[in-house]
Amino acid sequence: MRMFLILALFLGLASGSHAASLIATHDSAVQQNIIADEQNLSRLSEVQLTSFKANGRLVQLRNTDIIRVDHRIPARFQWTLPTTEAFIVELADAYYKRFGRRLQINSAVRTVEYQRGLRRRNGNAAATSGPKASTHLTGATIDIAKLHLPSDHVDWLRLELLVYEALGRVDATEEFAQAVFHIMVYPTPIQVQPTFPVLTASNRAD
Repeated sequence: MRMFLILALFLGLASGSHAASLIATHDSAVQQNIIADEQNLSRLSEVQLTSFKANGRLVQLRNTDIIRVDHRIPARFQWTLPTTEAFIVELADAYYKRFGRRLQINSAVRTVEYQRGLRRRNGNAAATSGPKASTHLTGATIDIAKLHLPSDHVDWLRLELLVYEALGRVDATEEFAQAVFHIMVYPTPIQVQPTFPVLTASNRAD
């Protein structure tokens, strides 16, 4: 199944299809928030952040042989939902086995209060509520660094994230202003309508 997905996605990318894409859109931000609501994810306040850590609903990200947590992330925000942490380990392990390098996490959970301050400093920062609110507030979302990565590393990450999207496990977008992959990991995988390109005489492998 996974190999079929990789082949279909590769053909879509090679043919210039937009069916398989990590391009950020208005709809992708809305979709993330719809899923967040359907899966009963909270947008955390500072008080809730402390509570979620204490009761195990958030887990701490740690530097390991396969994961590097950016030291610029405030310590209190180096946390995610357990399902997101498990995804990071899975992806980082595959990345390390392929390239022998650690995957860097640039952002994880945030609070409503922090996001409000961020919006005051940066008008492009996502909202704290509404259909396009930042899903970092839920603890489900992380940013993975791609700055200074070799092109084959970035291409590998793109394809892996597209496969995870096709499996209904994540919603991923590639950002360029900040050079990261923004990834919301669904606590419960969703059903995805296949949008793979059809094999034709012009794109069929010989």
